[in-house]
Amino acid sequence: MTNSVHKPWVEINLPYLKNNIRIVKDIIGSCKEIIAVVKADAYGHGAVTIANYMARYGAAKLAVATAEEGIKLRLGGVKSPIIILGSIPLEEAEQVVGYNLTPMIATQALAERFNAIGKEKQRNIKFHIRVDIGLGTVGVAYQHAYRTIKLITDQYQWLKIEGLFTHLASTYGDDEELVNKDLEKFNSLISNLNNSGIHIPMIHAASSPATLKYPQAHFNTVRIGTCLYGLPSFKNQPEIGLKSIMQLKARITDIKELSNGQHLGYGNEVLVSKSGRIATVSIGYSNALFLVHMKSGEVLIRNQRTPLICSPFMGHILVDITNIPDASIGDEVVIFGEQGEEKITVSEVAKRAGISVTNCESVCFLRDSLPESILQEGIG
Repeated sequence: MTNSVHKPWVEINLPYLKNNIRIVKDIIGSCKEIIAVVKADAYGHGAVTIANYMARYGAAKLAVATAEEGIKLRLGGVKSPIIILGSIPLEEAEQVVGYNLTPMIATQALAERFNAIGKEKQRNIKFHIRVDIGLGTVGVAYQHAYRTIKLITDQYQWLKIEGLFTHLASTYGDDEELVNKDLEKFNSLISNLNNSGIHIPMIHAASSPATLKYPQAHFNTVRIGTCLYGLPSFKNQPEIGLKSIMQLKARITDIKELSNGQHLGYGNEVLVSKSGRIATVSIGYSNALFLVHMKSGEVLIRNQRTPLICSPFMGHILVDITNIPDASIGDEVVIFGEQGEEKITVSEVAKRAGISVTNCESVCFLRDSLPESILQEGIG
């Protein structure tokens, strides 16, 4: 047995991101804008890198979940407009303005706080307001939305409404009738506001699934995350050329010969039924938590698929290389991504780990524990 220590790593392919932006633009048309969602460190892909790239290739604005995420982008040199989609504590309002972030305001108390800051600094503060239509989380409840927006726009002279948005949870399913009912509510609110002389420049209701499936939800701006990163956001998503921009890789560190009757894994999990070869690969569930739930699956070695043997360990996995006689210590192993003509998708890995399609981006939350390689060349 020969030992060689190699850390697993992730690769981020920025030209693939450019490809995905182009596809989305083709879908929505040139007259609509894109808000790129870079919350949760751009879904694990590296928010600062993604944000700066998006600024060059097609996102007019960025969106984050919290003020802290927006501040990190500013400290990383990101100059693009940044919208906070989530709730903001009153004590963070001063920082939001100081770092030139665009708040989401959904309460009178927050409106009063931002208006006071605007008055003190003698500057208008742009804001977006979120309307809850059925999701049950952040935002003004639909039945109170008109009254709340009217109150804020009438009473707080230093606040200027820039955007109105909602999150259409119904678009993650396949019931278009339900989607249209939700859109009827949203359109009714917009109409009532317009009739009151409140004209809001940016209207955004379409996240990734609505952007791909329901053009009636596009309005003048779409707000997308998963499809930018080449990840599926709903079941049976058709193939339209989106490319996953992240790959997860490791290396073979050990190779052993197996004999019939040998046991492998904790608790003698696997009984070997014939002779062969196994490889130890330098990644485990301490590096990629989703692996703890995988009881089966495949990886790519020398442009071939080959199966995992037994459950993953904390620091490594075992794979069958009996049918890859040239496999050697130091060979690259693809956990998800491309190698030659073969590909293992994030959604395939998520399914093996028992993760639903709508949550498969969780597989990509890896960068805090793994080194990263940024690929600048590739497709254009």
